[in-house]
Parts: sequence; C-alpha cells; structure tokens
Amino acid sequence: MYSASQQGKGAATSQPTIFPARKRRFTPYVLVGILILAAGLRLWGAFYDLPYIFHPDEPVNIDSIQNMIVNGDANPHDFRYPALMYDVDAVVGGLYFKTHSVLTGTPISLHPPLSIAMGSTYAPSADAVVVFRTVTICAGLLAVLVTFFVGGRVFGHDAGVGAALLVAISPILVAEGRFVTPDTWVVLFSLLTILWAVRIVQSGQLSAYVLSGIAIGATAAAKYNGAIVCVAVVAAHFVHYGVNPREWWRLAFSGAVSILAFIAVMPFAILDFHGFMEGWTRQVGIYGTRHDGMEGNALFWYLSELWSTCGVAIILAICELIRLARAKEALPLVAVCFGVLYLLFIGMFNLRNDRTLLPVVPCVALLASSFIVFLWSKQSALLRVSPTVRSLALIALGVALVVTPLRVVIERTLNLTRIDSRTTAREWINSNLPEHSRVAVESYSPYVDPARFSIFQSERAIDHAADWYADNGIEYVVLSQGLFGRYFTDPQRHAAEILRYQTLMRSLTLVRAFDDGGYSVLVYRTGTNG
Repeated sequence: MYSASQQGKGAATSQPTIFPARKRRFTPYVLVGILILAAGLRLWGAFYDLPYIFHPDEPVNIDSIQNMIVNGDANPHDFRYPALMYDVDAVVGGLYFKTHSVLTGTPISLHPPLSIAMGSTYAPSADAVVVFRTVTICAGLLAVLVTFFVGGRVFGHDAGVGAALLVAISPILVAEGRFVTPDTWVVLFSLLTILWAVRIVQSGQLSAYVLSGIAIGATAAAKYNGAIVCVAVVAAHFVHYGVNPREWWRLAFSGAVSILAFIAVMPFAILDFHGFMEGWTRQVGIYGTRHDGMEGNALFWYLSELWSTCGVAIILAICELIRLARAKEALPLVAVCFGVLYLLFIGMFNLRNDRTLLPVVPCVALLASSFIVFLWSKQSALLRVSPTVRSLALIALGVALVVTPLRVVIERTLNLTRIDSRTTAREWINSNLPEHSRVAVESYSPYVDPARFSIFQSERAIDHAADWYADNGIEYVVLSQGLFGRYFTDPQRHAAEILRYQTLMRSLTLVRAFDDGGYSVLVYRTGTNG
C-alpha cells in the first residue's frame, strides 16, 4: 500500500531535479516553446499531398465524417474504428463549414473522396481534409501537454519537461499525428487515464475513479485496443488500497463509468448493434490475418522501430524500468505499466504497423527523461566521477536523446514533401496516354483520372496474368513501389510474389519508368494495343 506521507504530497515532490526551483518560473515559456516546436513539425508536411491523398485509410474516414456533416447524421455508419474521432471531426468540421456558409451565403458543399485504389485518392473538398487533419494535430499538441503533467506528477518537474519535448519531436507521433486516423486520440486519452490513475494512487478519492473511468471509455471510443489502459487504473487501485475486498467496489464503479462513457461517445454501438458488431469483428480479424509486407515478428519489429526512431531513449527507458522495478517504486510503475503491457499485447498479433505503436512512445519518453534526471541526482553512481566529466557526459547524453528523433523526423518530412513519381507519373499518364484507354492500377499507384480513362482496380497487379489483362481489353498496367516494393524488400518471405511480379514484367512492354523522389512507378503496355 502506498504510504500515508506520500498520499498527501505526491511522489513527485521527492524526485531529483536538474534545474533549481527559482528557474522553474520559466516553465510556461518552455512549454509554449515545446508546443510551438511540436506544432511546427506536425504542420510541416501535413498537407503536402492535397488535393490528392496518399494515406490508405484516410479517405474512408473522411467520407464518413463528411456524410455526418452534410446529412446531419450522428451515426458514422462505419465501425472499423469507434466513434470518437468521427464525432470530434464532425462537430469541428460542422461548425467551420456552417460558419463559412453563413458568412459567404453559400450552401455547404462537401464532395466525397474519389479513390481508384487504396492509397490513390483525389479529394474534391481538400479544405475539409485540411480541417480534419488540423484537428488531429491539435489532439497531438494536447498529448504533449498531458505528458508534461503526467511526468511532473510522477517523475518530477524536470522529467516532465524532458518527456514533453521527446513526445513533441517523436518521429512516429509526428508522422501519424498529421492524418485523419484515431491513433493520436488514443495517445491523448490514454495519457489522461494515466494522469487520473496517478491521482488514485496519491489520494484514493472517488472523483479520481470517476475521471479515470471517463478517460478509459474515451480511449476505447478512440480505438478498441485502447481499452487496455484500464490496467493502469487497476494497478493504481491495488497500490493505494491493497487487496482489501471491501474496496473493490471502487474499481467496479470506475468500470461502470467507463462503459457509460463509451456508450455516451458512441451510442450507435447499441442503436446500430449489428453494424457495430460487424465493424468490430472485422477490425479484430484484420490484426490476426495476413497483410503483405506488414506481418510477422511483430514484437521484434516494434522494438526495432522504437530503436530507429527513439535512439538512445529506448535504452535509457529500459534502464529506468529496471531501476524502478528493483527499487519497487509503485507510482512510476503504475504510470508506465500500460505502455509495457500494450507493447507486449500488440507484439502477439501477426499484423504490425507504425500507428499501432503510438501509445508506447510517451511511456518511453517518460522513462528516458526520468533516468536522465536520476543520473544527474545525488543517488546516481556517477557522483564518483569528476564533476566536469560527469556534466559533459550527461549533456552529451541529453543531446543524443534529442538529436536522433529530431534528425529522423526532419529527414522523413523532407522525404515526405519531396515530389516523387506518384506526382510526375500521374501528370505524364494523364497527359500522354490515349484518352479512353483501359488502364489497370494496383494499390498506391498514381491517381489516374477516371474521367479520361477507364480504370480497372486490382489490389495487386499480380493477381492476374499478362494474358488476362490482354484478353479483357486492358491496354496499360501501372505498378507502384508502394505495393510491389514491400515484396522486393523481403525476398526470403515473399519469393513467390517476387517471381510473379518478374514474370508479369517480362510479359508486358515497359512504356515508361519513373523513379522521382526515390519512389518507383512503372507503366506497362499489354498486347492489346500492338
């Protein structure tokens, strides 16, 4: 059980510090600077593809949100994801477009995204995409702020500032925090859940159970797997009250509140139960099935991704986790248990992708920042080292902690905003191929104008042989690195698919190859046009 002295003051008051208290009056200015940095990194490249959309999942989400706005229908009619993202975007978007309609005297006009294949979409209402992506960016900025509050309450002021900075510049959080997807919302509400779980440890007040229950419900209403954050509240309860059965009603009460909060956000889980169950089971099934180029060795892949984007932070986080476990520091372990268990949970599935990893990143940031502060403290074994050497070593470590993610996020954003073959090939195809040609495209191909050409969509070009294309009157076949590249980068796993691509390529006539921006697009001619 948490000690009485700690319950009143909170564990953060005894944490080591780097900067003297008199200098912390600058904290608001530092936080504003961090938020400006976070906003700048996310806005940079957020709208680079418009009016085209390269993200594979955004168009469906955008279409659902726009239908809610135009039709005034609170039911998103799409339950692959829960309703929180749809609701927030529909409210904000509705206010924006209704205000614009009143000021300009024109009716609201939102047109659905036009997709010819996955990852190949044109957005007639590009301004709506800007609004919805901006809402996601704002959620990411709130997550940076909540990280500071969690870090300050649990690990101390300095660790909170450091963790907020790491979350602000995280390559994964920045990259995925630009799109109309629910993952950034999971990060935000899981952090809010942890914040109130910490309050349970420190006070045991019923209000903390209520607020943590609301936050759990909101996290689950952002993405179904976010419900795992309830482990933080369970851990917090047992840290404060022990295993006393007479206090279990508090957990049950918090659980009931979380269910009510979930239903309040998405009442159509009940009102449209059939649609909800269909969407939920389909989403669960996706994570257990095959997804070419994104399957296998999930846990190792996630750890590798953390290493490549966080650098030394992942090592420091592991060191701090071991230190806290050995010292039996209950409050910090409550704060990070969700991140650890969530990583193990997603590591059990076959499917893996960057977005699923997002909720783990704040946990890494909190632990890494805490360990840096600990190394600077009087409890650190580094006290035996010369003060000058110690200071230089810790400054170098701190710089390394920031430089790696900042370098990665800048490099990735530069690559993101660079014109590549999806643009140059699109312009060439739409200008040079004969009008009304029958063109087959696979996923992630350039957007071929359906008003000019007859489009045949296939997820993978190799799903049909060269003779099939010719027999069905298809004159051109467009291949995209976004799809075939995932096979060629893993030849051991995908030898059969590579052979099929090589056979298809040999059987067709190459018309034009594009490799702009390091992205390959190949345009082939079949035998139907000589």
